[in-house]
Amino acid sequence: SGAFEPQTLSSRAGYTPSDVSRLHHLFDYTATAAFSAWAVVPEALDTMRAIGDELADESGLQGWAALRAHNSDLCRRARDLLCEAVNAKPPVPDALLAHMAVIPFPPLTNPSATINSDPLWRRLRHEHGIQAPVWIQPGVDLRCLRVSAQAYNEIGQYERLATLLSDSTG
Repeated sequence: SGAFEPQTLSSRAGYTPSDVSRLHHLFDYTATAAFSAWAVVPEALDTMRAIGDELADESGLQGWAALRAHNSDLCRRARDLLCEAVNAKPPVPDALLAHMAVIPFPPLTNPSATINSDPLWRRLRHEHGIQAPVWIQPGVDLRCLRVSAQAYNEIGQYERLATLLSDSTG
């Protein structure tokens, strides 16, 4: 229809009120407001800072700075490992990398596949329990896989993924 709609619809989207525009109605009530998560934010921030302190190394970084440096380094190492496994060139320089990276793949022979029907995504998710988005990048004839890095990840997880990717890209 060409109309702008939110990706997450209001739980009240099934009826149309007469006193509110359809756009405002679709955005109106997307979920129950659960404020309990807000109550733990200070504790979560302290915990992440403490994890950063545990990761501190000879660089002298501590807390959040150490955590960010650790995650960025792990992400870069994972990206390089995965790109090598599929013989792809990293799509962006290291300086533009943070805690997520994209690995480019050749396009599918069936370009009508969606994220839930991509054979690589299905194999990783259903056969190996790996949750990593795989999508088609429109207009550039590419398929992409995204990986993230956090303190709880280890390089061995990315090595396992690299082995699976080098066996077959779907």
